[in-house]
Amino acid sequence: LALEHLLKVALEIRQYEPAQTLLSQFVERSPVNPNLLYCLAGLRFHLGQDSEAESVLREFLRVRPGDSR
Repeated sequence: LALEHLLKVALEIRQYEPAQTLLSQFVERSPVNPNLLYCLAGLRFHLGQDSEAESVLREFLRVRPGDSR
């Protein structure tokens, strides 16, 4: 999946904003994908967007309530 490669590169080069923008747009338009929600929360955390990251994690936990990540 191209998004997985984008996320991997973003984390490696520490350029979170472009990946966060693209992933956010994808998540808004696609069916709920818990793994992508988790990645989006991580990107927002790295960007210092704590309340936004928390909001995404709440959605993640709504979809996957038993997930220990």
